Amino acid sequence: MKRIGLILLVLVFALGAMGAGYAYWSQSLNINGSVDTGELAVTFTSVASDDPALHEEIVGYDAASTVITNTSDTVTFTVTNAYPGYSSGATITVHNAGTIPVKLASAVFNPGANPAIFNNMKVDSWSLVIGTTTYTGTSDDFSSIPLNTVLGVAQNAVFDVNFSFLSTMPDSMENQITSFTLNIGVTQFNNPATPSPVP
Repeated sequence: MKRIGLILLVLVFALGAMGAGYAYWSQSLNINGSVDTGELAVTFTSVASDDPALHEEIVGYDAASTVITNTSDTVTFTVTNAYPGYSSGATITVHNAGTIPVKLASAVFNPGANPAIFNNMKVDSWSLVIGTTTYTGTSDDFSSIPLNTVLGVAQNAVFDVNFSFLSTMPDSMENQITSFTLNIGVTQFNNPATPSPVP
């Protein structure tokens, strides 16, 4: 009986030793990360008409007018009582209210409900000022505006445009009113695709 007890005691110690040999401690380490995505948000913050009322005062009355209104993403021009040769313009401020830089992708006038009047207009000149850099041009469209120009976070771009009505505008355009819109498209600054102006 003592022999059996001794054998059992030896087995207990042997099993204990084996347990101690295999009871390695372990621990898991975790790496946590968080992602806060940026925001692309460009807005029109102010517009002003450059309606040349002064030169019309020479003949004693203000014959035509250009009224410009804006929402955060659209500028609308309303021209009243336009006539052949009438010219006007606008100063438009674009602000990058987002958290990432953006670049200009397109700029285009879209005709309103009366495209025939719109087709009798032309862009005489434009300028785009971003920081200390000024771009200028004379064109009937905006295809020469420098696309991919970067507008930094909280930075403004000031866009001036001057337009006129053709001296050949036909009599059929009399007694009409029209509105048209200016749309400016932007994309994030690191978009590798070369954007094209909207036709």
